[in-house]
This record gives sequence, C-alpha cells and structure tokens, in this order.
Amino acid sequence: MNRPLEQLTGWHSRLLVYTGGAVALALLSPTTFAAGTTWWVTNRGLDGAACGTRDKPCRSISAAVDKARQGDVIGVGAGLYGDLNGDGAFTAPGEEHLRTDGSGHTCIVCIDKRIKLLSLHGADVTIVDAGNGRRADPDSTDAMVDNVVSITASGATVGADGAGFTVAGSAGDGVHVASNVSAGTIVGNIARGNRGSGFGIEVINQSYTPVPIPLTMTLRGNNSFQNRVGFSASHYELRGIGETVYLTENTASGNAAGGFEMSGPSFFVRMVGNVSSNNGMGARLSGVRDAEVRGNTFSGNIGPGVFIGNVSVAVRVFDNTIAGNTGAGVLVFASNDDVVIHGNNLYGNTGVFWPGGPVIDTSNCGVVNVDVQAPLDATNNYWGAASGPGANPADNGGKGCDFYAGNTVVKPFSATPFPIRP
Repeated sequence: MNRPLEQLTGWHSRLLVYTGGAVALALLSPTTFAAGTTWWVTNRGLDGAACGTRDKPCRSISAAVDKARQGDVIGVGAGLYGDLNGDGAFTAPGEEHLRTDGSGHTCIVCIDKRIKLLSLHGADVTIVDAGNGRRADPDSTDAMVDNVVSITASGATVGADGAGFTVAGSAGDGVHVASNVSAGTIVGNIARGNRGSGFGIEVINQSYTPVPIPLTMTLRGNNSFQNRVGFSASHYELRGIGETVYLTENTASGNAAGGFEMSGPSFFVRMVGNVSSNNGMGARLSGVRDAEVRGNTFSGNIGPGVFIGNVSVAVRVFDNTIAGNTGAGVLVFASNDDVVIHGNNLYGNTGVFWPGGPVIDTSNCGVVNVDVQAPLDATNNYWGAASGPGANPADNGGKGCDFYAGNTVVKPFSATPFPIRP
C-alpha cells in the first residue's frame, strides 16, 4: 500500500514510541514532526553536498541521516540499500556508511537523532541489506555488520503501516534498540536472514536513581523470518520497576531458535494477537516478572508452543491456539505457582524431546507441568476432542503430563474448539 509521504507524516498511527523512558506503541499526533525538513532518498539519486531534495535525492539513507536534524523526516524510495556490490567494504558510490554506534556495535543505518524514517512504497520493495549472506564466505567475520539498523536516540521512528523496510543480512539484529533509548517507533517492517534477532530490544535499564514511572515497549505489525530469533527482548536489572514489553500483530516464521524470546528479570510481557509458526520454539518466557499471552497462534514449531520458565509473579495464557507443535503445547518449567491456562485450543502437540530441553517424556501432552506445586489451572481448554484430554486425537493433560507436582487441573474442559486468532 503506497501513500504519499505528506500523508504518512500526518497519520494518527499506532507506532512504537518509548513512553516515560522505554519503547511503546502510541498514537502520534500529526504535528509530531511537522516542523522538520523532509529529505529524499531513491535508487536514482546521487550522494553529495546538495542531495536530499525531491529533485536531487540522495542515493544512500546514511547520507540523508547525516544531513537531517532533530525532528526531520526521511522518505526512502523502492529499491536496494546497503552493501550494493557485496564486497563488505561499503565504499562504492551510493552504499550505506558502515559505522559504530554509541553502544559499540557496527551498523549501516545508524540512527542517533530524533528523525522519522519512512519508506515510500512499503517493506516488500524497500530493502536494506548488510550483505553478510551474499559474500564469498558468509561465515567469515571480516566486514560483518552487527546490526542493519541501530537506534541509539530517543524519539526516532522507523516505518509505519505500509511504510516499513525489509532489513536483512546482519551478523546480529535486523533492527536493534539500545538500552539507553527512551523513545522510538518501529512498525510495519520485515526482518529476514539476520544471525541474531530480526528485532532485538534491550529494555531500558533504570536501575539507578532517579527512577521514572513504569515504562512500556511495544512492537506492532512486523514480520520476522529466517533469523536466529524472530523477536527478542532482554532486560537485566533487578529493581522491579515494571517495564512492559507489548507485542501485537507480529508474525515470526522459520526462525531457527525461536519465534519470540523474552529473557531477564523484572519486566512484564504482553503478547496479544501474534503468530509464531515453524520456528525452533513458539515462545520462550524466561525469567520475566509477569506474562500475559492472549489471542495468539503457535503452530508447527519444533519445540514447545510456549515455554514458561522462572517467571516470578504470574502467567496468564488465554484464548490462544497452540497446535501441531513437535514439543509440548505449553511447558511450565521452574516457574512459580501462579500459572493459569484458560480458553485455549490445545491439540496435535506430539511432545517429542527437543535439543536443549529438559529430559522428560512429554509425549502427547498439551500442557506439561514440571514443578508447579500449587494446582495448575488448565481448565476450560479444548484438547482436540469432545471427550477432553486423553489419547489421540486429543492432547493429554494432568496425569501422565505432570512431573514432580502431579496436580494439573483440566476439568471442566470445552467440548468444542475456540475460534483461531488472530
């Protein structure tokens, strides 16, 4: 869907904005960047001192970023940007500029100021490629780029509905948000073929005084495939301030390690309306403070649909479809006792052991309870048959799928399937 740049810069869009000091999707007013200059970048442009106008566009995004000031807008036309000839040198005319960002990572689109970066024709046809996968020796560490896009400035925007980018070919993340960033926007982008995460967020570290109000980070409408991990968020401070990572309407597919990986203590996770399929694992929630997983689909993943481990407060798994995963549907391992699994479709999960998982037999288990000592509430789910959990064609739960605790509660259950969301 193509939209004029003037219209894009005036949208009331739900975009990824750091509120109160971390990333969050929020409504942007049409005047957010109204005072800024618009810079133009196209594949028919030439970099130079006078480039950036509509009539004389720049060839590289980097050239426009260099010229832009706080609050400016950069509009990028369809085509290829990055390492144009695949030699890893980034010295050919029109190639992006290889740099080191403020956190010590190399990047080719290094956003260190509050600007708004939009594609004019959408993510499918606007590609920023670091080129690692196109080199003669893709495994060589020479000329590897850590992150395609690096955001180290608060208030920056990358993409919008119908105005995102494809980011590819990095040794790290497609889009990386550093832990010092307190405002930003990431919406409607595609990440593929990155050796780290398609989208990697270092949740802002507020360990030290003065402590701000609770923070929120949200990713919406992005697509991540054939990376190591689709979407990741990491956080390693212990104050328990309550930062929230909110993921909605995203898709992760074909990522080697997992679709969604949330790790580190002291933040909240909200996953609503996402799809995770054909990944190494559907979703891993490891060490987070609190989690809500609602209205998602986890299907055809090699490991569990949802892995829950070391969550310190509460987990709510509601209204999801968790089907056809090689591992268990939901595997609860080393978590606390406040876990509730309600209103889900749980069927076709074979429960085969996966590399790196706990050595337990989880055959034909929709829910595996390793060590939740209090009754694990897995009631009101649909298990694949009107008769409830049990042998094929249903998934099993409770007896036979409990380890150490043995007290998963599965009755009452639904005799009919729930709608598949999103």
